[in-house]
Amino acid sequence: MYNNYSEFYQMLKLAFDKVHTESRVEQEFIPYLSNLVKFKRAKKGMDYINSGTEVKKVCIMLTGKCHVIKYTVDGKSVVVDSSSPIQIYGLNEMLNNIECYIATINVVEDACFIEIPTYYMKKKMNEDPFISNILVKYLSNMLNQAYERNCMEMLNTNEQNLICYLYRNCIKKQLPHRIVVDRKTMASELNVSLRSLYRYIDNLKNNNIISINCGKIEINQKQFEILEEKMERKNIF
Repeated sequence: MYNNYSEFYQMLKLAFDKVHTESRVEQEFIPYLSNLVKFKRAKKGMDYINSGTEVKKVCIMLTGKCHVIKYTVDGKSVVVDSSSPIQIYGLNEMLNNIECYIATINVVEDACFIEIPTYYMKKKMNEDPFISNILVKYLSNMLNQAYERNCMEMLNTNEQNLICYLYRNCIKKQLPHRIVVDRKTMASELNVSLRSLYRYIDNLKNNNIISINCGKIEINQKQFEILEEKMERKNIF
């Protein structure tokens, strides 16, 4: 008999219901760890998952930031998505019976993960509809985000996309917030040239929509409110 107080359910609820910090996250999940459910840390710059390797685990990203990378036929790497918590890597492959990971997951900022064997995740989903419900909501949210990203790319100017990017990076963050992503990475995430990105950043800085501190973009409370107002007034996705 299933119930919504199973340890596995509580672990998923904990993962999704709060913002985690790197210093405390491992301690929070210790009660739920076992020889099957494991906690892992990944350092900036490493490939946490490699495209084409066998799908053996589903990985829940609790902290950090990762790039989802795919490769062209001539071997060129392309950043197709930039993801922050909560993300679940390998779930799509597991549900669609795809044998190998379809993308490489590169760690952009030190990250923490919960790793679960695919067979164990399937078992828990089949046993408990409450667990399935959490994962269905996650997939629905991811589908909606993908739709919004497509709309953003088609309907907004590149500078509006930058405004959207900066705004989303500040949501639920303590202000002033410094965006530590380097310009090259940011340009790749936004699919614009580095030269164009510098021009858009300079324009926002000159209009006091952002500040530059030690070479990094910084946004205070007033600037965040300006970004928010621009998002709403221009209906930026």
